[in-house]
Amino acid sequence: MPSEEFVNLTDHELSDIVAYIRSMLAVNRDMGAVKLGPLFSFMIATDPKALVAFRIDHDAPHVVEPPVEAPSVQLGQHIVQVCRGCHGPQLSGGKLAGDPNMPIVANLTPHETGLRSWSESDFFRALREGKRRDGTAISKMMPWEAYGQMTDTELKAVWAYLQTVPAVAKGNH
Repeated sequence: MPSEEFVNLTDHELSDIVAYIRSMLAVNRDMGAVKLGPLFSFMIATDPKALVAFRIDHDAPHVVEPPVEAPSVQLGQHIVQVCRGCHGPQLSGGKLAGDPNMPIVANLTPHETGLRSWSESDFFRALREGKRRDGTAISKMMPWEAYGQMTDTELKAVWAYLQTVPAVAKGNH
């Protein structure tokens, strides 16, 4: 569970998720016992902070309402939190550890190796059609189809926020 990416969901957003889950039909099946393998046990024994849940400040104040739905930097910043898991804290992308088949993650900063030459319409096309500025396809590993379901206001807010982040060369996360 990418806890770091979702820790800043507001109380309102969390209650919406709970309401949606409660609206679903129950599934009756045995999930089996949880089994921790040797790699997981070794990881926890050598570095308990390796688990994201142990790095989160559980006592931090929690926001009740999300930013107003407007094409604002504030709303964009709130939405972009979920992008940092792959694109990194600085949003500059690069190679991710783990799966060797994972494509190199794009730089979302206004750097020349990122979105400097992109327009807002290029950005919309990327998330709505899965096409880069040059027309090449974006990998399905990037959940552009899901993010493409955002409203125009939400996409404009994300674009507005991305224009404010420091330009960082690709690969520095």
